[in-house]
Amino acid sequence: MSSAVKVTLGVLAGVVVLLFVVLVWALLLRGPGGTGASGGESSTSETSASGEDATATDDGTATESDSPSQEPTPTTSESTPAELAPVPDGALELTSFTLPSRNISCSMSESGVICEIGDSTFTPPAGPTCDLRGKIVVLSDDGVELPCPETAPPGPDEGAAVLEYGQTSSVGTWLCTSSDRGVECSSRADGTGFTLARASFTSYGPGRLM
Repeated sequence: MSSAVKVTLGVLAGVVVLLFVVLVWALLLRGPGGTGASGGESSTSETSASGEDATATDDGTATESDSPSQEPTPTTSESTPAELAPVPDGALELTSFTLPSRNISCSMSESGVICEIGDSTFTPPAGPTCDLRGKIVVLSDDGVELPCPETAPPGPDEGAAVLEYGQTSSVGTWLCTSSDRGVECSSRADGTGFTLARASFTSYGPGRLM
């Protein structure tokens, strides 16, 4: 065998050995599970993501598994009705009556009180100008009013019930008390009221005449 052939075979053997070494080194780097450098990065990335999830949970940060926040249930508040003044003991329930003098008569209902006077000498408070103003007094949820009647009050019927002096009639939220000084009627709800007599008229409370 010539020396040139020997040299060529030696070079080829060296190349084969080098390729074998490189192949073995590559296999060693990949490892038995086929994981390499890129696999390590993937594993590290997954571990990092898992760690971030755990941290978020430990810190109390809301995650998809957290229960949705519940809106507060609206509460309804019912307004408390105003406390009514008590009804006096022994009060009657007369929807219409006259005082013993028969000069003042009243009618009572759930909506209010209307009193009329036959003979009066007082001057009505300021308001609409009319000849018969002061002959009729109205007490309702709107307060005290002195309307202008077209004709004079007719007076009580012959068989009208008499509210004796010192007696009280209660109908709905309204009270009327008879005395020898006239009649006093008021609201048990807010205290608005009036007194009516031959020589005087007054009103009081939040719904009084201004």
